[in-house]
Amino acid sequence: MNSLGTARGHVTAGIGGLLLIISLFLEWTGALDAWMDFTVVDILMTVIGIAAILYALMPALGTEPAPGLALLVAAGGTAVFGMALTFALEIAGTVGVWLAVFASAGIAFGGYDAGRHLWIPIPRPSRHERPPPPRPPRA
Repeated sequence: MNSLGTARGHVTAGIGGLLLIISLFLEWTGALDAWMDFTVVDILMTVIGIAAILYALMPALGTEPAPGLALLVAAGGTAVFGMALTFALEIAGTVGVWLAVFASAGIAFGGYDAGRHLWIPIPRPSRHERPPPPRPPRA
């Protein structure tokens, strides 16, 4: 891991992914969990949660994720955040729903935080900051 921000972002996204998967087994409406409430959304949330966990494990395995992958994880977390928050505010605000809201916010922030250093250009010295070339020896 290149910096503290990268490590923090990966860990945040991974914990968010794990909590998102756990939230799917908790109560969403009445006595039903997300697996009984949804047909496709629960699978989509599981895929995003697994992707966030795998993204968090990549640096531990010695692989530096591409900037596009960080953006994809952040976008997936943002999409789940919108779905879960809408469900919480319009239909039911149970434990599973709110855990999914907070977990998806963690995924979105973690993906952003881990990937933002990859878009910052590396400063290079200007022509004026470079040392002058060596002079040829005198004869």
